[in-house]
Amino acid sequence: FDEEMIETLFGYNLKNSARNEEARNRSSPPSKHVLDPKRLQNITILSKALNASPEQVCYALMQ
Repeated sequence: FDEEMIETLFGYNLKNSARNEEARNRSSPPSKHVLDPKRLQNITILSKALNASPEQVCYALMQ
């Protein structure tokens, strides 16, 4: 076995992990939503289950 090749393939890269940790620690700018994220997720799941187009949903809401 070539230890250097194994370390290259499966080794832990400290430089990349530090960059990934920095990216995770940065806070994303607050986003503005009309609905809270949990409700938005539930609506998305329901719309996919109904297999309705956005136009059909808009029409149904206006009725």
